[in-house]
Amino acid sequence: MSILEQIQVGLKKLNLDAIPGSPFDNPFNVFNKDPELVSLVVLGTNGNITDAEKTNLQWVEERALQPEYSHVESGDWGKTPLQGELLKLPDVLNSCFDEVLFSKEHMILTNGLLLASAGVKDIGKQFKALKENGSNFNSKKELITASMSFFKEYTLSFSKPKVIFAYGNANSNDSAWKYIKDNFNVIREIAPIPKTSVSSYKFCLIELNGHEIPVIGSPHLSYGYNKLDVKLIKQGLIGLGIF
Repeated sequence: MSILEQIQVGLKKLNLDAIPGSPFDNPFNVFNKDPELVSLVVLGTNGNITDAEKTNLQWVEERALQPEYSHVESGDWGKTPLQGELLKLPDVLNSCFDEVLFSKEHMILTNGLLLASAGVKDIGKQFKALKENGSNFNSKKELITASMSFFKEYTLSFSKPKVIFAYGNANSNDSAWKYIKDNFNVIREIAPIPKTSVSSYKFCLIELNGHEIPVIGSPHLSYGYNKLDVKLIKQGLIGLGIF
C-alpha cells in the first residue's frame, strides 16, 4: 500500500475524509523519507479558513500530485509572523540541542483538529455548519478525538520525533497543547516558563510507542511578542531532563 493509500484509508476510517480542511502543510514527499530522519513534528490547533475550499481527502490527493510543494514555504499565511517563525523552528531547536537534528526537509506540519476555521473562536460555528450538513460527528469532542487518532495512528507513523512542537497552548477550550495532553499519556510536566506578561512556554513528556517524547507548548506564533526564544525553550527542555 502506498503512502497516499495509507493516508486515504486513515481519513476514511475515521470519517475525516469529507471534512473541510487540510491535514498537512509540509511537502508530501516528507512521508516517503526514512522515519528516523523525520525528527520534528509541528502541531497547530486547526487549519485556516482558506483550507475549507477542499476536504481533507481532496487536499491530500492534490498535494500527492505535487510532492515537492511546501505549503509552509509557498502558501499564503497572511501578514502575521507565523509562517516565518515556523520556518525558523528547526534552526532554533538545533541551537537548543547544540546539534543539527532538525531541518525543514524533515519536518511534518499538521493540526490537532482537522476542521478549517477562521481562528479558534470560529471552530464552534464551523462545527455547527458541519452538523447541519449531515456530519457523522455528534459533538466537537468526537471530531477532536478522531483527528487526534489520525495524528497518532497515521501522521506519527511516518516519523520518529525527537520533539513535538505544539503552537497554541491554552489549558482550556481548543489548543494544540490541550489536544496533546488530553489524548496522550503525560509522564512529566514542569511549571510554565513566562515569556511575556500574557504568555508562557509549557513543557511535558509524553509516552509514544515506548519512547518518551518532549512536547513544547508554545504561545501562538501569530503574534510578534511570541517569537521563538532559544534561551527559554532550552531552559524548559533542561527542566524536563532532556539534556
